Amino acid sequence: MGPDQLGAAHFHTASKPLKEVDIRLPENLVKGAVKLDPNLKKYLSDEFPAESNTNVTWAYNEVLTDLITRLSIELKLPQSERNTYALKFEDRGNDGNGVFLTKENRSLVPQGFILILTASPECYAHNLLGRLRNPSVHTGDLRTTLTELIALCGDISFAAQFMRIGGYDYIFEVIEKGLCADSVSSQSRFLQALLLLMDHPGLLYWSQVSDEFVSKIAENITGRAKQEDNTLLK
Repeated sequence: MGPDQLGAAHFHTASKPLKEVDIRLPENLVKGAVKLDPNLKKYLSDEFPAESNTNVTWAYNEVLTDLITRLSIELKLPQSERNTYALKFEDRGNDGNGVFLTKENRSLVPQGFILILTASPECYAHNLLGRLRNPSVHTGDLRTTLTELIALCGDISFAAQFMRIGGYDYIFEVIEKGLCADSVSSQSRFLQALLLLMDHPGLLYWSQVSDEFVSKIAENITGRAKQEDNTLLK
């Protein structure tokens, strides 16, 4: 038997057509990556790895707290019984969809997602309110804190925690008592944060705002208008 005949003898065509293999993930599974927030230590007192990330496959029906616990263990983070960690979307601001991942917005997580493992909304709220209340805060530090606050105020999870610990009341107090009257920029930022916070339904309504606060806002508006008129007359 020649070489050609030998090769032909060992070559067999498939008796049945090959079935196509579907390599797509099931609809209830998403696959992506989770990065550790490099600023995590800023909001929690424990020591954390400087940088870390992990790949993850997540079933939509997996309880979110279970997923966060699983990831925190995988990334070797300190464990605590209290609500310490959360997941947030990458590069998302006050777009109405939330900064932090919740059971309400989890359907927005796409295939190939990148999420950030960070401190919980409760930890963010305590940290930011503490920095706002610190009487030794310099103007530059206050501006930074207010910028961080504004970036989170559109998130309902943060807003609920911020209200629970007295954050809304503190902003009302700052504006009513004119605690930042010497800085128009800070006043404007406090008011911007408050407007975003008040936009969440079911937390606090404008009808519940004190008359003193309304009077102060009116006073600021009329006072600013008079200043502008005087400037035009000069």
